Amino acid sequence: MLDATKRLGCDQQGGYGPLKEHVFFKEIDWLTIPEQTPPKLLPYLPSTSKGESGLRSDINVREEVNKCDVTPLDLKIAQCSTY
Repeated sequence: MLDATKRLGCDQQGGYGPLKEHVFFKEIDWLTIPEQTPPKLLPYLPSTSKGESGLRSDINVREEVNKCDVTPLDLKIAQCSTY
């Protein structure tokens, strides 16, 4: 949405109240969010064949990377691109 006044959560749309009350967020306990443990997010693996759907995997990418032989340059690049 390019017009900021029409974005959900903006003052012109009623602020965050209407956004938090949306059916999509009905199971969110907003008062205890800071104390909650976030759900485990699984990496998305795109399909490798045409017509296949992608899937979610429980592979731990960081663990797999740690198993690989890495060079000092790899480590330097990884330090620059951590998220």
